[in-house]
Amino acid sequence: GRLFSTTKGATIPVVLHEHHLLRGNNLSSVGGTLSALAGGGFGLWLGSWLDAHAALVGVSLVYFGAAATARRIQTNLSHAHLHMEGVGEALARVAKELIEGFVEVGKRAAAGIPLVAIFLLRMFAMVVVVGSLLMVKARFDGESATSAQALGAFGVGAFVASLSAPALGRRWSKPVLILIGFAISATGITLLGGIARLPAVLALMCAGGFGGFITKVAVDAQVQEALPDIYRGRAFALYDILYNLASVAAALVVVVFESTSVRGLLIGAGIANFGFTVLLGVAMRSTGMAAAVPAND
Repeated sequence: GRLFSTTKGATIPVVLHEHHLLRGNNLSSVGGTLSALAGGGFGLWLGSWLDAHAALVGVSLVYFGAAATARRIQTNLSHAHLHMEGVGEALARVAKELIEGFVEVGKRAAAGIPLVAIFLLRMFAMVVVVGSLLMVKARFDGESATSAQALGAFGVGAFVASLSAPALGRRWSKPVLILIGFAISATGITLLGGIARLPAVLALMCAGGFGGFITKVAVDAQVQEALPDIYRGRAFALYDILYNLASVAAALVVVVFESTSVRGLLIGAGIANFGFTVLLGVAMRSTGMAAAVPAND
């Protein structure tokens, strides 16, 4: 799944004009979200009348259909003389290319700053999700339905953001959209994180879903636009590494502040989110990113 996601991020600019990258990434993310919801619903329905092991085996067969479909998206390489690499040689080449991609991203603030932003976004999002679920568990006796409502509210926020993203992209540039997403998330966390009531938790998750989605699609489009074709795959491999490291960082934050109340953890995360929003804005302004004009999408 991560290999597919990385490849998708690198290839979207090949088939879309840069003015349409925000819309293309938006549609891609919406499609992935709807697919995940449909798959989750189908899985729950299937598991309700099939043995869990049988359901897992049956659903895994879907991957064969997906593979057959994906196989049609290919380039004919029969004319090329391909060199079959050994495992060690391939690993060395991949490491070398990742380092080259890291160096290239470091030279381009328009790509580097958004990658830092996606790391911070993911870290704060995971801290808030964990904190909100802990609050639900403590306040509402860990009812699974309540946890599902909280996660559902996050999805609703993301879906509303997907409908809003094209219009917002016509008004503001991608760097500004990154900051807008950060600011919305930070506001929701700070104002609602200290209220242990279900409507506040749902509103908090909804704001986080909205702000997070806006930032993510803007980051995707900005990184794609900032790099030439040869480095996009490497940049999105780094993107993926940072995205997953952010979950580890979020877990460390929760562990370090485990003695803090859940309310204190959430409010602290909101304030820190505001602080990083300001720092990102300063960095973008100093490199000329924030002055970029929005694409005519």
